[in-house]
Amino acid sequence: MTCKGEQVARNTPVSSAQANKNLVLTNLKYKSLVDSFLERNTQVLLLLLLEIIKTRDESVGFFSRC
Repeated sequence: MTCKGEQVARNTPVSSAQANKNLVLTNLKYKSLVDSFLERNTQVLLLLLLEIIKTRDESVGFFSRC
């Protein structure tokens, strides 16, 4: 499997500077995707942890009353 940038580089003459620029832009695009993925999942995990703590606190309070 090849990237579009690799196919373009093979099929048409591209300067080294242009190839480097294409690679940097591709890396920035993927970095942005990974960053947003991690940010969303971190928020979900924090909300889940908060819910677990709240549930645990409620159950501890319930059992201590008995």
